[in-house]
Amino acid sequence: MRDTGSQRQRRQRLARQRPAPDSVRIRGRAGGPREGRSWWHRTDWARLATVVGVGAGIGTLLFTGVATYYGAMVSRDQLTQSREDADKKSRAQASRVSTWVDHGKDGGIRLHLMNRSPDPVSHVELYFTATTGDVDHTKLAVQYSVDLPSLPPCTDSVFDPDDWMYRVPRGGGPQGFPPSHSARLRPDDGWRKQPEPDGIQVPYLTFADREGVTWQRASGDLEPWRPAGELSVPEADRYGIGGTARDPEAEPVAACEEPAGG
Repeated sequence: MRDTGSQRQRRQRLARQRPAPDSVRIRGRAGGPREGRSWWHRTDWARLATVVGVGAGIGTLLFTGVATYYGAMVSRDQLTQSREDADKKSRAQASRVSTWVDHGKDGGIRLHLMNRSPDPVSHVELYFTATTGDVDHTKLAVQYSVDLPSLPPCTDSVFDPDDWMYRVPRGGGPQGFPPSHSARLRPDDGWRKQPEPDGIQVPYLTFADREGVTWQRASGDLEPWRPAGELSVPEADRYGIGGTARDPEAEPVAACEEPAGG
């Protein structure tokens, strides 16, 4: 069959309609790697937002925890400081009441009860023990109990053994808390003059400050009052209970002022 001109023209027209080799489009497979796409399109923004949100939440919790911890520490320190200030203020007067022993050049010994505050203290109870090493070749320990209605401000009350008297109770053992005795004890009531002591110990002192708070000094330590047990008594061969023949002499003290923080 002869190829006519019209048939050649039709084949040429169809050939021109086919795509050239360099313009063939390559389609990627469904579900394949996203090659050729930019990082912006490749990023899973929803997942990234979730991760960032979780990280921010953890950071917020850590910050809140740290802030809460330091806030609690500051509050605790402030509370501790407030308690210390309140305790110091409450002790302001009580810390100025104390006892001490005076050894004279002549060998004598005296007991001092001092109130170095500008206000009086009241309801004073003083317990002390005087020991003498050689009384009829034995060691004698005499326990004294003194009650005073008050201590004047800025005074030093001096207890002189010349004013002390004692007696040995039946049994002769230590008495714990000796009974209080009034003034004007007389020898004809069975009381003897206290021999010159070579030592004085003060195991217990109580008093009320200007606010009516009762304090105690147990072996020198100041603390709020509480019921006391048995008092410590030095070892001795004989024990006695004593009293004072008169009230102690109150002498003024020069160093009398409110302590710092009071």
